[in-house]
Amino acid sequence: MYFFKHPNGRYYLAYVDQQGRQIRVSAKTRKKAEAWKFLKEFKADQRAKTSKSPTWILTFFIVFSFS
Repeated sequence: MYFFKHPNGRYYLAYVDQQGRQIRVSAKTRKKAEAWKFLKEFKADQRAKTSKSPTWILTFFIVFSFS
């Protein structure tokens, strides 16, 4: 995952998704500091989306392991 400045002056984030496709997302800014902030927030959002495990499995094991 990285970001770059497009010739139009805006910063873009580029990464490869789980299917192997290259994805580009605009940071919608021409300022480097704001692009870094966008990158940091985007990484946090991605981690939150991918780290979620099914809670019903965890609940099942907790309920039946103590029975």
